[in-house]
Amino acid sequence: MKRTLSLALAALLMGLVATCLWLLRDSPEQPPIRENATVVTTHIPDMPVAVRAVAASGSVVPAGSFVLDASGHLVVDANTRQVIAGLLGPDEQAPGSADITHAQAAITAQLKEPALTEALQLLNSFVAYRKAAHEWVAKKTTTAAPANGDMSAIMELQHQTALRNQTLGSAANTAMFGDQEAADRYQLAKKQLMQMNGLSQEQKDEQLATLYQQLPESVQLVVKNAEKMPDGQ
Repeated sequence: MKRTLSLALAALLMGLVATCLWLLRDSPEQPPIRENATVVTTHIPDMPVAVRAVAASGSVVPAGSFVLDASGHLVVDANTRQVIAGLLGPDEQAPGSADITHAQAAITAQLKEPALTEALQLLNSFVAYRKAAHEWVAKKTTTAAPANGDMSAIMELQHQTALRNQTLGSAANTAMFGDQEAADRYQLAKKQLMQMNGLSQEQKDEQLATLYQQLPESVQLVVKNAEKMPDGQ
């Protein structure tokens, strides 16, 4: 009986380890923005307050601001995603022609070359992603058969990553969504860990703390914002 229980526990732990390895793969390690970066603010109504530290200068980037590097190129990251998404409007519906025209006009009024062309190209890719995502959701809700909860979540994350890579390109996807994707994988691993029957709550908490500490700081910040975790955890 004890041997059977030990084998079952070992199998569960191996499954968790596999999930953790998947969680930590491709975790983004983004370089800091240079101290002499330029901040270009766009005005987006009702955009959530979010700031980003700019290297060692200690300054911050206001919500709704594009950031350019020292050569005038657009810095592409999660902040850029928030700005473009804010210009296009709510995510509940695919962007229409009026939304796209508004976003193009706002970008053109705020940026100069080479960042202007880069931002407009990124906008086009982001629009393609949003439209494809809405088409996928609509198709999924009408044709998809029920699947195992955890397996369905894994497949959905993989499909979202593939869709972003296809429309945005892998580099832009990692820059804009990498932290969020890693945080989503962490949440899935956490759920699987908490469902394990062979571990005490204390053991689960220890394993979770270890997994959390292995995340890059930028991913930890996303998790904290989602869970409203105290800094000490």
